[in-house]
Amino acid sequence: MDISRLTQEDRTVAGSAYDAWGALNDALECYAPGCSDVPLFVADSRTDEQRGECASICARCPITDLCDAYAKAPKADGYWAGADRGPKGRT
Repeated sequence: MDISRLTQEDRTVAGSAYDAWGALNDALECYAPGCSDVPLFVADSRTDEQRGECASICARCPITDLCDAYAKAPKADGYWAGADRGPKGRT
């Protein structure tokens, strides 16, 4: 993303997303969460049972707070921090 072409409001939102990703990425360098390499977390859709599986993994994760901050940033679709953040049902 070329942040120089964004409005000030958009830059604030984009900056927040970059900051959230930076914090999460730093944590991921030291810790491999249970969701690593699990395609279900970035699937286009999930059944209730699959969401339950994801929630169970997230419930045991010590970096859920960082994941949640990134998930609430724009364009972070998938299953993040115990919640389905898909484009059709963003929470």
